[in-house]
Amino acid sequence: MRLRELKGIGEKTEKLLAKLGLETTQDLISYYPREYEEYAEPVPAAGMKAGQVYSVKAQVVSDITLGTGKLPVAAAVLRDSSGALLRAVWFHSPYIRSVLKRGGIYIFRGKTVWKGSGLQLEHPEFFSPAAYEELKQRLQPRYDLTAGLSNKTLTRLVKTVLEAGTPEEYLPDKVTEENQLESRQDALWGIHFPENQEALKKARRRLAFDEFFLFLLAVYQMKKETAETVNGFSIKPVWETEKLIEDLPYRLTNAQMRSWREIESDLSKDKVMSRLLQGDVGSGKTILAFLAMLQTAGNGFQAALMVPTEVLAKQHFDAFEALCEQ
Repeated sequence: MRLRELKGIGEKTEKLLAKLGLETTQDLISYYPREYEEYAEPVPAAGMKAGQVYSVKAQVVSDITLGTGKLPVAAAVLRDSSGALLRAVWFHSPYIRSVLKRGGIYIFRGKTVWKGSGLQLEHPEFFSPAAYEELKQRLQPRYDLTAGLSNKTLTRLVKTVLEAGTPEEYLPDKVTEENQLESRQDALWGIHFPENQEALKKARRRLAFDEFFLFLLAVYQMKKETAETVNGFSIKPVWETEKLIEDLPYRLTNAQMRSWREIESDLSKDKVMSRLLQGDVGSGKTILAFLAMLQTAGNGFQAALMVPTEVLAKQHFDAFEALCEQ
């Protein structure tokens, strides 16, 4: 389903979501949080240090003041149960005066900074004690955003989609049981709204399994299709490769020779070669690539070697030029 069809998504929100590459409900539930915040037990104001994020239960003991200027600042004085005073400020948020009441008791959560003679909370969130109790000890998702789109909006949309129903399970019961995996539905809820670290760990494990599983299926399907592709350019073994192997200042290892014979054979077959040569740095992959190029050229065709940087391309060119002279 396209996101525009969801209730509460207008043209503006649709364009903002599109900037993040989110156009369908599947895109949305696959857009995992970048991190999580934990709403911990409130602490006494007296024990706070600058530069940390804290939650504190406090009463608003002053009127909400609103400064003037280009960036109006709403401010309030708070007092916790021990009697310690703490100042809270909100930038460019005049609405605070209408939602925060003097005498009210709230849970404030924000980062502390040292200002003048004491600490203050900068732009803290605030909740009723009952609302905070529901959040406490749960991991709250934080997503990568774009200007104009809030984390609150994205969280609400993800929850709406998940509540409407997650995609059906596609792994057989045998696979999930043997690998001790939770259901796809539980994993999607667990990655977006984990109840605790253990739930998050289980969700990540299942979704990581899915990614590898689908990748390997795609590779298998590609290999199956390629295996039947006819090779119209049979490249037979040539004496130049044998001469080069003999003239090298070192002997190829048994593993290198075995790999080379497989490549040499594949090139001459009536089906297209699809091969990945894997090895550590310095294990001799490049000389085998050159032998394959030499066999190709010896049959009257062209060969190209692609590398990721210009420096490496120059190094290989110089090395191959020397080998060609041999």
